[in-house]
Amino acid sequence: MALPPEPLEEVLPQANAAVVAKVGEILFRAEQDFIPDVGDTDVVDVPRDLPLQKVTLQVSEVLFGTLAIAGQTIEVVKPPGDYILRVGVEGPFLLAQKEDNTTEIIGRYGPDTYSLNYLRSALSKRKEN
Repeated sequence: MALPPEPLEEVLPQANAAVVAKVGEILFRAEQDFIPDVGDTDVVDVPRDLPLQKVTLQVSEVLFGTLAIAGQTIEVVKPPGDYILRVGVEGPFLLAQKEDNTTEIIGRYGPDTYSLNYLRSALSKRKEN
């Protein structure tokens, strides 16, 4: 059974930027750590992380932060987790700058974690405080 997304109020403080973007290219995909045997009738719902990916994002809008500029294509890392990205996937991405200067997508389900309207509302409330 899938876990619910982390509450936005917990994830947003970890983000250095939020952008609306489209996945342009998959540059790298790590090997899958564990693939369950679908023939095993005892295996119903096996938790597993889908592999790390390095992708390009074509940024159409910057909601906050300075990690990207609208119209720019940036390289980001999708860490191992509960989703996989495909070329053409579009939506809001929360981004964090890591110590090694890579930019990582945060949020359990990537651009499907929070709707754009919900994210805009949270950012508006954040500015008011």
